[in-house]
Amino acid sequence: MEQPHRMEVAHTEEGRFEIRINLEAQFDPGYEGDMDEYAWKQHFDDVIRRQLLTAISNTLRRHPGWELIPTSSGYDPRRVAEFVYRYRADVE
Repeated sequence: MEQPHRMEVAHTEEGRFEIRINLEAQFDPGYEGDMDEYAWKQHFDDVIRRQLLTAISNTLRRHPGWELIPTSSGYDPRRVAEFVYRYRADVE
């Protein structure tokens, strides 16, 4: 049985780039905590987060020779999105 072609990797270099977004909401002085039941956070999670991840993914996938691989290091996926963005010299 013929094996699929796999590039023999002789050397791997690594780098790191992080985007960290800290969320917060500010309210009027008369606000009593949790009155909105964190609606602002729910909006971020349901709408903005998805749009950010789509925009990042679309941007990274446009570049030949690079592949975007979703990964997980065990953090809560609702709080941390991790990817490996791998350059493949044999693709160009």
